[in-house]
Amino acid sequence: MYERLYNHAIVKIDAERAHRLALRGLSAAQSIPGGLRALERYAPEPDERMRLRVWDLPFANPLGVAAGLDKDGDAVEALHALGFGHVEVGTITLRPQPGNDRPRIWRVPKQSAVINAMGFPSSGAASVRARLITLRAKGVVGVNI
Repeated sequence: MYERLYNHAIVKIDAERAHRLALRGLSAAQSIPGGLRALERYAPEPDERMRLRVWDLPFANPLGVAAGLDKDGDAVEALHALGFGHVEVGTITLRPQPGNDRPRIWRVPKQSAVINAMGFPSSGAASVRARLITLRAKGVVGVNI
């Protein structure tokens, strides 16, 4: 399903806009009744052999989302619902800032890569904190500052 969606729709959208639309979709899914359960259908079955504890933190599995995808903590619960064992939010800056001028994300199809030069756009620490303290996260949440 992902390959079809990517090849026929996502690749035709500006890379930064596609990123923003994906996050908005995930954020919306976690905000509506039944949305997280719907996302959980796409997650792999939990495997007890993958569970681990690091620094006394319980990880459902070692696969996580690195900082940069969800810069402001808008979709943490949705990312956990998709099966990630941990989600790192950020990079968060003290005060809100827009980041670098656009364009700042480019696809490199031959290498199946993306170049990111966003420059730390952030809604600011206070805004992200307010969002994170309301979470009902089902996994470990890290914050990159």
